[in-house]
Amino acid sequence: MRGCRTSRSCRRTRKNRSRTVALFAFLVAAGLAACGSDAVLVSPASFELPTDIAFTCYDRAARVFVPLGRCDGFDRDANSNLVLTALLTQSARGEIAAVDLRNPREAGNEDVGVLDTDLRVPGFTFVRVGQVPMALVVPADNPTITYIASFASNVVQWFGTDTFHPDAAPQGVPNGMVPLPSGPTDLIESPDGQFLYAALPASGQLAEMPILEDGSLGEPRLLPLSTAVPEPVSPPAVRDDAGDPIPEYERVCNGSTRAPDPATPRAAAGTLNADPRPVRLRVDGETLLVADEALPVVHRFFLLPTGAAPINSINVGVPTLDIAVTPQVPRIDIAAAAADDPARFLYAIDALDRSVMVVDYEPSSSTFGAVLPVSTGEHDPDRIPFFGRARSLAVMTPGFRDGAGALCDVRDATTAADAIPARMRGVVLAIGVDDGSVRFIDVHDLDAPCRGGEGCANPANAGDQIVYIRRHRPRVGGPQNGDFVQQEFEVVGQPSLSFQGAPGTLSNDGAPTASDGPGLVSTTCGAGQRAVFPDGATERGILCAVADPWATSSQQWDAIWEGPIPNTGSARGRLEFSEETLILRDAGAAFCGRGALGSSNVEELGEVAREGDYLGDRVEIVGDLPLSTRENDACAQFLEPEDGSTRTRIELNVVDARTDALVLEDDATIRECFPELIEYRLRTRNAYTVVGSNSGFYHRVIADADGRCAVDLETNPNQIGRAVLGPPRNDDGTLDTTEERPSPVCAYRNPEVSFVIESTGCEIPSGTSSQLSFSIGGVPTQLAIGGGILPDRIEFSPADEQLYVVDALRSGLRIIDSDPLDVAVTFQ
Repeated sequence: MRGCRTSRSCRRTRKNRSRTVALFAFLVAAGLAACGSDAVLVSPASFELPTDIAFTCYDRAARVFVPLGRCDGFDRDANSNLVLTALLTQSARGEIAAVDLRNPREAGNEDVGVLDTDLRVPGFTFVRVGQVPMALVVPADNPTITYIASFASNVVQWFGTDTFHPDAAPQGVPNGMVPLPSGPTDLIESPDGQFLYAALPASGQLAEMPILEDGSLGEPRLLPLSTAVPEPVSPPAVRDDAGDPIPEYERVCNGSTRAPDPATPRAAAGTLNADPRPVRLRVDGETLLVADEALPVVHRFFLLPTGAAPINSINVGVPTLDIAVTPQVPRIDIAAAAADDPARFLYAIDALDRSVMVVDYEPSSSTFGAVLPVSTGEHDPDRIPFFGRARSLAVMTPGFRDGAGALCDVRDATTAADAIPARMRGVVLAIGVDDGSVRFIDVHDLDAPCRGGEGCANPANAGDQIVYIRRHRPRVGGPQNGDFVQQEFEVVGQPSLSFQGAPGTLSNDGAPTASDGPGLVSTTCGAGQRAVFPDGATERGILCAVADPWATSSQQWDAIWEGPIPNTGSARGRLEFSEETLILRDAGAAFCGRGALGSSNVEELGEVAREGDYLGDRVEIVGDLPLSTRENDACAQFLEPEDGSTRTRIELNVVDARTDALVLEDDATIRECFPELIEYRLRTRNAYTVVGSNSGFYHRVIADADGRCAVDLETNPNQIGRAVLGPPRNDDGTLDTTEERPSPVCAYRNPEVSFVIESTGCEIPSGTSSQLSFSIGGVPTQLAIGGGILPDRIEFSPADEQLYVVDALRSGLRIIDSDPLDVAVTFQ
C-alpha cells in the first residue's frame, strides 16, 4: 500500500477508508429512506450513564496491558509507550468503554482519548457486556483480565482486557461468568489477588468468588451480613477540664476560628430497612469495609488467605452510601511525621441526608470507631461543614506516599511561594456534591508550614496573610493561583433600621438615624463570636458574628418585628369549630418542622431555655373574606378598604401547635366570617423574626411521639429565630444567676450572629413596623471545582496523581489536576 510505512499508519489508513465507506453507505441509506418516508437518524456511540472506572497500564510498543505500577509517574503530556488507560462501565447500554488518558492537545497522536473498538462502524463503538454493568475491576498485577458486575444480569463476568483496546494483541483469555442470587452493585479485589467480592443489596449479602490460576472465577460463597448494631463509641472531648479547647490539627494565621461543638453518639435510627443492604465496598489493608444503606453500621471483614471472616462492625448511627479511608497522618502537629502520633480517619456519606461524617479509624486510639465532632455553628457538630448533598467520596494523596512526603520549607523562598490554596499536596478528602461541584476537605497539608510565613509573619506570597487550615474543614481559597483570603469577614456597609416606614441606619454607637425606632446596644460577644460592627471593635460590639469561616456564609440578616415565619404560608387551611375550641388544620403544613410554637408548647421552659420567654405564635388570615359572608355586617371589618389602605391584620393567638393542626384562641366573629378554606401564614408574637438569606429561620422544634410540637433541648440552645424580651441568659440559654438579675433585655443570639436591641424595642405595640437589616460579607470561598456535572463516582489515581470524575449528567469523564487544581480535560 503506497505511503503506508508503519503498521500503525496502515491500520489508520484502513480504518479511515472503512469509516469513509461505511459513512457513504449510511448517507445513501438515509437519503433513500428520506425520499419515501420520515428519515431515521442514527447517532454515533458515546458515553451513556457511566457508573464506575478502573485504571490499567497499556504498553503501546508491545501492544499488551502491563501491571499498573509500570505507569507510576505517568505524564499525560508525554507521547510515551506506557499509557495510563481507563475502562468505564456504560450502564445504559450494557457496554465497557476505554479511554487513552494522554492529553490529546500535547500527545500529537489521533489515537488519544476515547477508543473505538470496532473500526467497521462509524463513530465510536464499545464492547457489549451484561445488562446494566455497575462496577468493574482490573487487577493491578494481572491486568490481562477484567471483571464486570452486571446488575440486571445477576452475574459477574470476565473478559480479556485486550477486548477493550482496538490495537491490543489478543491474549487468548476466554470469557466467562458466575451467576449470583441478585444484582451486584460494587466489586472489589482482595489485596493478595485471591478473591473477588461483590455487594448484593437485594440479598443482603456479599459474594466471595475465588480467582483461579487462569483468572476465571470459582463457585461463589455467600457471606451474610450481621443485623447486630453494637454500642456506639463516645467521641473524644473538645475541651479540657478547664474549659479550654483541646488542640487539633490546624494552621491559622491572623484569623479567628473555634473548636468544634461537643457531640454525642446518635441513637441508631432512620434505618431504611430491617435487612442489610450492602452498596459500596472498600479494602483497607487486610480489612474489607462495607457501606450499608439500610443499617446504621459499617460492616468489617478480615481478609485471610482462605477468605473473609467477619469482625466487629462500627456503629455510625445512620445508614451509609459511600466510604473512604485515609492513610496514617500526624494527629495534631502539622510538621510531624505520621509515625510520631498517628491518626487515621474513615469518611462516610449519611444515606438519610447525604451529609459526611468522620470516624476515628486509628487502631491505637481509645476512641476507635467514634463519629468525631468536627464542626460548629449551624452545621451538626458531627458532620463536615459544607453546603450541599454528597454523592461520592475519594481520598487524594498527591505528593504523599506511604506516610512520607516532603513538608514545605518556610525558609526556602521558592517552595514557600508555591504554597497556594489550589495546590494539592498531602492528604485531601474530595466530595462529589449534587450541585455539580467537587469540594475539597483538608486532612494533612504538606504546604501548611509555609502558609502565612514563619510564625505567621512575612509570607512568601504578600496576599497570604490570613490563613484558615483546619482538619476536616473545607479547604479555603479559590481555584486560581493566588486566591488567598484577603481579610476577615465583616459587616458590609452600614446596618439599616426602618421604623414605621421611615428608613434609617445605625450609627457606630448603635443609635438609629433618621427614625424614632429602637437602636442596638453594645454587648460582649459570647463564646465563639467576635465583634464585626463597628469597625475596629473586638470583644464588645454592636453586632457580633461567629469567629469561624466554616460556620457561616455571606448573607443578609433581617430582624422584623412580628414578622412572618418562612414557609408557613398556605391556602389550604380549614377552620374547625367545637365548643370553645377553634382549630386550624392543614395536612401538608408540617408546622413543627417550620418551627411553630404555641403558648402551651413553651410554658414550662422558662428556667432552662430562651423559648421559655416566648408567648407563642399568631396565625394571620391573609386571604379575602369568603363570598358567602361578605354581606354579613359583622364581617365588614375584614373587607379590604376601598380607599386602597392596608387592612388591619386578622390574627389569632396559637395556644398549641401540632404537626398538622394549630389550636387557636377562640373568636366568635372569626367563626362566623370564615367558615371555609382560608389562606393564612404564621407570624411571631411580641418578638422579632430573625431570618438569614441563606440560613433561613433557626429553630429547634420537633414533633414528639404524639405529633405535638416540642423544643428539642438536646439541640444547640442558640438555634432560635425569635428575639424576645426576657431576663439575661447564658450562652447555653439558661438563666444568668451569677448576680441579682437586672431588668429584662431584648438579646438575640443564634449560631452565627448576635445583638441586643434596646429593651423598649421589644415593648412596641403589636402591628408596629420595625426592621433591622445587615449583611455579613467577605466570608472566605470554599475551594470547589466543577459545575454542570453529576459526580456519581470520583476516583484518585496515584499513578498520575489526578482526580477522575465520572459524570452521570453529561455522560463523561472529567480529569482534575491536583497541582494546581484545574480541569485538565473532559472526555465524552
